[in-house]
Amino acid sequence: MDTRNTIDYVENNKKINHTGDLTIKGDIGEYAEIHIQDGSLNIAGNIKQGTKITLSLSKELLLEINPTATGTTPYVHSMVMRGGMCSNNVYIGGDITIDNRIFIHDQQLEKLGDGKYKITPISNHPFANFLTKINPAFSRIKQAEQTSLATATIDGKSYVGKEIIVDGAEVVVDGNKNIAANSTVENKKSRGPIALTIYNNVEDDVTITSDAQIHIDGNIGKSCSITSLRDGVQAKNLGKGTKINAYNKISVARVDDDCELKSQYAGIYATNLQNNVTVDANKDIVVYENIGHACTLDSEYGGLVATHVGKQSTIRANKNIRVKNVDTDTSLTSTYGELNGNNIGNNVTIKANKDVTLNKVACKCFLDSEYKDITIQQEVLDNNRLSANKSISIGSIGNDNHITSEYGKIMIANTSGTHNIVNANKDINAKNIGERSIFTSTYGAVTADHVGSKVTINANKNITIQGTYPSNAKFHSTYGKIFKSPQATLLQAVNNNPILSHQEENYENDLQRALELSKAEYNKNHQTVPQQPIIQEKPGSIVNSSIFQSAPTNNIRFMPQKSDDDTPTPQEFTCPITHEIMTDPVLCLLDEQTYEKNAIEQWLNKERTAPFNRAPMQANQAVSNVLIKNRALQEAIENYCKVNPQTIVINSSKP
Repeated sequence: MDTRNTIDYVENNKKINHTGDLTIKGDIGEYAEIHIQDGSLNIAGNIKQGTKITLSLSKELLLEINPTATGTTPYVHSMVMRGGMCSNNVYIGGDITIDNRIFIHDQQLEKLGDGKYKITPISNHPFANFLTKINPAFSRIKQAEQTSLATATIDGKSYVGKEIIVDGAEVVVDGNKNIAANSTVENKKSRGPIALTIYNNVEDDVTITSDAQIHIDGNIGKSCSITSLRDGVQAKNLGKGTKINAYNKISVARVDDDCELKSQYAGIYATNLQNNVTVDANKDIVVYENIGHACTLDSEYGGLVATHVGKQSTIRANKNIRVKNVDTDTSLTSTYGELNGNNIGNNVTIKANKDVTLNKVACKCFLDSEYKDITIQQEVLDNNRLSANKSISIGSIGNDNHITSEYGKIMIANTSGTHNIVNANKDINAKNIGERSIFTSTYGAVTADHVGSKVTINANKNITIQGTYPSNAKFHSTYGKIFKSPQATLLQAVNNNPILSHQEENYENDLQRALELSKAEYNKNHQTVPQQPIIQEKPGSIVNSSIFQSAPTNNIRFMPQKSDDDTPTPQEFTCPITHEIMTDPVLCLLDEQTYEKNAIEQWLNKERTAPFNRAPMQANQAVSNVLIKNRALQEAIENYCKVNPQTIVINSSKP
């Protein structure tokens, strides 16, 4: 056995067994083997390929190491008890053996700390009388009662006294210190941290096993195996296929492909992980930069923090997960925490016990918050599935999404695409709902701005449409009312909708009343054609709407007057805005629909968007630049009126 404390270097294939501390100034050659017992190892040079290093600590030395300073696990003392009773670290009666060096019989033993015990006579405990009554085997207690002394055999030596305290190799009897002559535990203060320290690099295929901490200032090569049985590991970069197994914390920099990191009772910290890396920690996992593709990370009792997560990776944590960007086909699960992220790629699965908060979500993702909310600050694209126990808040959604809030509300701040299914327990608030979507509030209300074609809205309470909607949209309120704005009626007219029912707040009838009043004003001035009775104005109607206030009465066309036997006027001849036969039809290039010129000009000057599809006009674009006269339709209307003279058409431009 080598007894020197310092070695210049180690040759190739050399074997060294050493007890105590050892320092190696230079390199360790290839395929060398070094075994250190009960000491620290310091290596200033490089460790060459294929080397094996072992650092072992005896049980006795582990007792002397300060667990707080080194992070090691204190030695778990073996205790065997036959007979007797135990209560709150106090052992009463029977035969007790500790670490095969402390033997007591029919005494009272109290555990004071790690490796420290107090032995007193059993007669000092009130339980002694009970034991002597129920078990004749404790007859010796009476003898102990007479002497009131405790007895113990420690490291082969007998001790007698009123109080015996054992603290490692030190035995104190009635206040007098004794040193066990043949003790298997050295009587010295803790020597402090023991470690295996490497100040340079570790090359490929090296195996290191240590009872103490492993600290490597340099890099670790490929296919190495680094194990700290009772402490942690610290290193810089890890080569491909290297494995690190530690009892405590692992701290490394860049981790190459196919590496494995495992901490049994602490966390793992890395700068970045390449591809196909496995990380298994008891506590937190922190990756300061990126996680590569096809990685697996599992924190049993902690959380996880990372910047970018690559494709096809699996992330699981017990507590919170915080990431920025997540690539495609990745899965993230927080068992009891929340999940916070930025941009999420395609086909990503996210499950959290608490809140899920993200910026953007791409396509074909699944998001679930088991007990809290989901918040997407910007957009959710197509074919996603979102499920939350409480509320869901989204900036905008694309097409074919399925969104469910089991016990909360849903808010979509901006546009909603087509074929979406949105279900909420409480209120739903949306801006624009795309065509063929279904929105359902089980116990709340639904509010939307604009509604697309063939949309279905179901609510327990009120349904409010603040903007436009087509005739084929369906609304059903179980216990509330359905409210629609005058603007909604105009788009309904564009699609030739039937007149709304009374329970749907008959705004289109109000529109008709406005036209009738305008017609009455014209007849008052011209008195050429008898008019049908004017329906009395209803308070709150849109007669005074600004779109009609500016309209000259001599430009307002009449609704066709019908005799009892005439046929309905072709819908193609009536303006979608005024519901009257057009006299000056023009084609709007924004939505490719034909309108009465004066009506569409008023609309575009006010709204700057097309009535049918809400297509916007360009900045500073003149209304005349988006309108084309429809001469063919005008000729058809004139021919129709000649054949049907009962149809009245008045235009001030034609006196």
